[in-house]
Amino acid sequence: MFAFKHKTQKVSDLPKTAPDGYIVEVAGDKTTSADNYWLKYSAENKTWEETVAFGLETTIDKTTMPHALIRQADGTFTFDAVDWDIRKVGDDNSNPIPSFIGNELKDIFFFRNRLGLIADENVILSASGHFFKFWNNSATATTDSDPIDVAVSNNAVSLLEHAVPFNEELLLFSQNAQFLMQSDGVLSPKTIRVDKTTDFINSPLVRPITVGRNSYFVMEKTGTTDVIEFFTSGQNESMDGLPVTSHVNSYIPDNITLLKGSSADNMLILHSHKAPSRLYVYKYLFSDQGRVQSSWSYWDWGSSADIVSLDFVGAYLYLLVKSGAGFFMERLQMNPDIFEYPEQPWKIYVNRLAEFKFEKTETKNVFFDDYTNETVFCIEDVYGLIPKVGQYVLVDDVGDTHVVSWDSQGLVRIFGNYLGRKAWVGELFNFRYTFSRFLIKHQNENGWVTETEGRLQLRRGHVNFDETGPFTVEVQSASSGSKRESNYTGRQLGTVSNKVGKIPIGTGRFNFPIGREAMDAKVTIMNNNPYGCSYIGAGWEGVYSRRTNQI
Repeated sequence: MFAFKHKTQKVSDLPKTAPDGYIVEVAGDKTTSADNYWLKYSAENKTWEETVAFGLETTIDKTTMPHALIRQADGTFTFDAVDWDIRKVGDDNSNPIPSFIGNELKDIFFFRNRLGLIADENVILSASGHFFKFWNNSATATTDSDPIDVAVSNNAVSLLEHAVPFNEELLLFSQNAQFLMQSDGVLSPKTIRVDKTTDFINSPLVRPITVGRNSYFVMEKTGTTDVIEFFTSGQNESMDGLPVTSHVNSYIPDNITLLKGSSADNMLILHSHKAPSRLYVYKYLFSDQGRVQSSWSYWDWGSSADIVSLDFVGAYLYLLVKSGAGFFMERLQMNPDIFEYPEQPWKIYVNRLAEFKFEKTETKNVFFDDYTNETVFCIEDVYGLIPKVGQYVLVDDVGDTHVVSWDSQGLVRIFGNYLGRKAWVGELFNFRYTFSRFLIKHQNENGWVTETEGRLQLRRGHVNFDETGPFTVEVQSASSGSKRESNYTGRQLGTVSNKVGKIPIGTGRFNFPIGREAMDAKVTIMNNNPYGCSYIGAGWEGVYSRRTNQI
């Protein structure tokens, strides 16, 4: 017979019964405390069960942790703190405090049925299937479902900023390096490993994204920004990156705030504080032969707009835009074949498209003025406020288009009696596409080369279009700034489609004069109507005079 108090060498020394809740430390190997664990007697279960050591912190302060936005049954959301699991077994050696405690959380994500956090140089994953549990189940054995807490290894300090799931792996980003977290088979504390892959500089303020088979992140330089496409390369599937902005080096400003993407639309979108009303759009396309499209453009909401946030959700791009007197929640239908409102007479291409019914209610003031033969309504009934800037258009239920304006009270007058009818109101926007310079190119062993030994005098150009409304082609002198415009009205005499009252949408070729030297000609297609456009090809004619002969 022997006696002990709260500590013994072996579990076999424990009595079969003890006072309920009595705690004993099982010391194990005398030369180390790493294998110590604690047991508590349960009178209810009549057995010794694992418990936590005396006097240790067991609870994570939920007020300092990420909160949850929870959807309720009625469609509303509540924002509240989360109850995180407490430490139930072990001590600071066998079940240590998660490394994010006391550090700033830089990112939060989901990865292979675990909730993940980034703090300092560590990536921390919750227990498998238990998103709010960051403590081990047992102090005596490690299981595959236990939480994971691992630091990146580098010869320089690498404070992690972002984590992005990529295939079955996890990309980790510091400001100056990228790491890949992976495992052989089941993701567990035993199989996890983190390897450094590349040393690209990237912005800590912009979260990288995965779109399709590649990831993308932002590299800011003085005054401009590069977007790096991150991918697996070679037979050993190592990671590498190339800029998709190499052909537009100074096009995108710095101070990027958002990077979003859609694999369904083959599109990336960036937003910069330096251009708050613009979205920079990258369109790409891959085929069996590789990349066949890599184009950059921008969408501009006008000088009075400030884009606050955006994201792709399903087939839509949702935006929160501050404009004029208030905020607008807007969405863009990315599929051009789908109507935003089923009863539209045709696809209407305007900004802030809204449906309006001409009827008088308790909240809407709509009436017909017999004296002027005009229908009067308030633009505030359409948008909830009076827009301060912009050119707006109204399309009625038979497809007629009316440019609208309003007085200081927001009252709009439309000729005719529209009571009981529907219409669609929106803001016109300017579409502009500037061609690359029209030059002669030939291919040699180094690729495509521009012919520069002579003078190319451009005579005329043409543009092919499909289901397109009126547009203008502007030819501008790059040296003097002088301009000449050629207008396509959408109406062709003698054609069946040229009818009074019919929307002028057509398919064909439009020829326009250029009359300038190639390096001095800047050719731009423009339109600001609600009819939409599709330009499918272009060409030019000219006279080339070579000043020298090759030997």
